[in-house]
This record gives sequence, structure tokens and C-alpha cells, in this order.
Amino acid sequence: MNNFLQYILLGIAGISSFYFLFPPENWIGASVCLAFAIIIFLLDRRSKIIVRIAGISWKHEDFVRGWLITGRTGCGKTQAAINRITYQVFKNVKNWGGICLDQKGLYWEILVKMSEHFGRRNDLVLLQTRPLNAPADWKPSCSINITGDPNVPSSTYAKVICDTAQSLTGKSQSPFFPARAQLAIQAAFDVLRFLGYPATIPNVYGILRTPTQTDKVRDEFNLVFSGRKPEEEEEASDFQKKARAILEAFESHFNQPADQRGGVDGTIDTFLGFFLDPEVADVFCADKPTFSIGEMDKGKIVCIALAQKYQTERLYINTILKLSYYFHAFSRFDKPEKNRKDDNLLILFADEGQEILTGAESAFADHRAAGIIREAKCTIVLATQAYSSILAALDERYAKVFMLNMSNEIILTVADYQSAEIAEHNIGEHKIVKRSWSWGQSRSFNYSDAVEAFYQRWQLRKLPKFTAIVRHCEKGHRKCFIAPINPDGSYPTWFLNSHPHYWIIGGMQHLGRWIGKFFQSKESLESTQTSKATTASDASSNNSLNRKPL
Repeated sequence: MNNFLQYILLGIAGISSFYFLFPPENWIGASVCLAFAIIIFLLDRRSKIIVRIAGISWKHEDFVRGWLITGRTGCGKTQAAINRITYQVFKNVKNWGGICLDQKGLYWEILVKMSEHFGRRNDLVLLQTRPLNAPADWKPSCSINITGDPNVPSSTYAKVICDTAQSLTGKSQSPFFPARAQLAIQAAFDVLRFLGYPATIPNVYGILRTPTQTDKVRDEFNLVFSGRKPEEEEEASDFQKKARAILEAFESHFNQPADQRGGVDGTIDTFLGFFLDPEVADVFCADKPTFSIGEMDKGKIVCIALAQKYQTERLYINTILKLSYYFHAFSRFDKPEKNRKDDNLLILFADEGQEILTGAESAFADHRAAGIIREAKCTIVLATQAYSSILAALDERYAKVFMLNMSNEIILTVADYQSAEIAEHNIGEHKIVKRSWSWGQSRSFNYSDAVEAFYQRWQLRKLPKFTAIVRHCEKGHRKCFIAPINPDGSYPTWFLNSHPHYWIIGGMQHLGRWIGKFFQSKESLESTQTSKATTASDASSNNSLNRKPL
């Protein structure tokens, strides 16, 4: 929009110069305006801008430095900030992929409409449980095994499952039973992987809590050890040594005293019980999944549509998917440098993201990952109600590190005093000249240098709805009004009714989109005709080559 206004102004200046100046000055003025317009157009094409808000633009190297969107409930985080960023990423990055998470359960509706608008509906992977009033023969179109990445260690999956469960159910007074349950879950994952079974959470629960499945596992290990005596352990192959170590770790759970094992089994039931519902397991713990996290590199975009009755399961799934995103981002560093250059942009969108932040004891803690994954062309766009929400989810030291790694910010109406203090500090300060005066026999003025915040705390707490302070990681900040948009880029009717002048702006944008689509369709038609002509010429040449000699 900013460049469009520049083109309009340059056009008016060029026409005015041509008609109101005498020759040859009129030709010179018009030529200069035309040259400036061409330069702006070429620079805009070369810059590969991903997002532009309030006249500030973000290229790839700045965009991947993390985004933090804060604002109290109802100030426009989703409709104004997240929708605008998502829309511009769809528009400017044709092959981006990622994971889109939210706690409201409505973000998927926006993504479906937006992907259809940009012709990328086939790239959207909708992980949806059975909706209300669905027909009896309804089946999920996509499925995944959220613990099925063989590159993620079993200990990491077990740690995430236990940490998430403890954060939801409340930590017990004694950490003994959760620690033993975590070791048992880790051993069960190792057993499933070793024997070649799908490493799903229901299968983990089955071999730990169902005697028939446990006996089946033991029988398969006996086949591995068949024909070998204990005294021949030194001659055992590496495969059998690994098998024995895995079996010993698995059997240690069953060799506990009865009372102790009963407490551990109860903890396992609590931790894994959320995934035993068939509707959830069929989509997120599938034995034969239709999608894997690695397909994000092909431009796949993952979103979740869970029924509202699965609020606890939503937190589990979002946290584990976030972990999988981080691990996939780290795995990109294993590629050679020449291959990493071709990687596409990956984005983790997290609305109400404070709900899925991982503590500092995790190897994939958010404050550690946020500052590293940008080198792998991956980033995080996290929205939360206040900075204090992040401080409540993480230890204060690690929360500060995480917020520092989120270098781009959109600050809407600040919710509380503590968050206003942090926002005031993040926006920064500037040097001013203070003027003071005194009265006596004569009036005197004093001037002194002082450092003052750009915006005081009370100003940040009184920002109107949809008004934000946009802070760029390198280009400073700007106060602006961010209008809400629909998934197709248009303005909502309720917003136009209260802001009539946006009818004109919306009409100009619609005209610009129509012109852009016209030229794109014309270019695609020409390329299609060219490809057809090339195909026809290749076919004729092949026929001439394949003709038998006389």
C-alpha cells in the first residue's frame, strides 16, 4: 500500500510537470518521475519483502528473528496482527510451511479460507477429530503419529509427556512416582522401536498396562535370545546386547515392589490416559499416518481442529507438535551448506502461546530454540495476552532470555502494570531537552538533557483497540493503526460500518488485487502456450528420430 501511494504521487508529479512546465523542462520532469517509479519498482521486486506493516518492511533475515505479539483480551491480536502476518506470508512466500497452533480451536477456519484464497488448499494438512453431527461413515482426511519421529530420542518424548501432564494435573508432593513413570514410558518407546512396532502412545500404554501385550513383547525378545546361554554373553552380537539392555530397562518397571509399582501404574494411567480416546488416537496416534513433520519442507502447513471437549488433549498435542517442529528445525543443520540454501521458510504460529511454553529443564526449551532456529530459516510467531503470562509459564531468568530472542514485536493494549513496564523498556528511550523555569524578580529558564522513554506506561495501557506499537528488530518502532482483515484480505463489514473511510481503501486494494490476478493469469496462459509449443516440437522431433530408415 505504501508503494502504491508513491506510484500515485509520482504519477501526479509527472503529469503536472508535463502539462505545466515549458519544454524541455516538462520532458525532464516527467522523465525523472518515471525513472523514480521504475527504481522503486525494481527495488521492491529485488528486496523479497515478506511482511510490511505500518510502512516498515521485513526481509527474510529480519523476519526469522522471532515475533512476539502482546495485548489484552479483545484488542485485536488475532484479527489484526496474526491474520495480517499470515496473509502477507501466504502472498509473498509461495512455498512456506509450518505448524499453526491455538487454544481457542478457531484458527483452522481462518487457515482453510486463506489457503483456498491463495490456491494452496492441498498444502494445508488439517488434523481434525470427528466434528459434531458428522455422518456415521466420517473418517479423518489426515492423520499423524505425534511421537513417531525416529530421530527424536525416546527420553525426549517421555520427558515432554510427563512435563506436560504435570503442568496440567499439578505436580505431586513427591517427585518419585512421576520420575519412575517417565523411565517406564521411555523404556516402552525403546521396546516398540526395537521390535519395529509403531511408537504410538496407545501402544506404549498397552505394553505397560495390558498383560497380554506385555507377554507378547517378552516372547519376541525370547526369540532374539533363543539358543544362547547366559555364560555366552561375551560372545553375543551387538544386536543382542542392545536387545538385552532394552529388555532389562523395560523389566525394571515390573520388578518393583507391589505397592511401589501400583503408584507408578496410577501415574502412567494419568499421564497417558488422555490419548486413549479412539477419536483422538485415530488422528494423532495413527499406526499408519498419512503425514509426517518432514513434509513441511515441501510446503505443508499443519493446523489442528479439535472438538472443544478435548481441551486437555489440545495442550498435550500442541506441546508435542511444537517439540517436533524444533527438532525438525535443528535437523536442518545436519545438511550440507549447499543443500540448506534451498530450504523453504518454516513458521510456528502459536496463538495464546504461553500455554505451550516448555520449562528450562527441557533440552528443547523455548528460550534455547528461539535464538537458534533462525539460522535454519525457521521462526516463531507467538501471541499472548501479556509479558506476565510468559513470566508465569517460565522461570524469570529464562523468560527474559526468551523475550529477548523474540526481536520483532507488535504491542497492542497492554494488560497490566508489570507488562507495561517491560514494554516501555523494550521500545526504548530517547534523549530530550527539558525546559524548566522559575519566578522571582525576573523569570528565568533552565534547559537540561534527559533520557525519557518513548512511551510511558500509562500511555501503553491506554492504547485504543487495533492501535499498536510495531517494533522492528533493526529499524526502530512506529505507532500505527492495524485494521482487521478477513482471510481473503478484505475488511470485515462490522469494521467498515464504524470506519467508513476504509471502504475507499478496501476498494483500491481490491482493484490492485484484480489487476495483479489479471497479469498473473496472462503470464500463466503465455507460459502454458509456450510449454505446449515446446512439447509439440519435442514430439515432432522424436517422431523424426524414431522413423525407420527406407
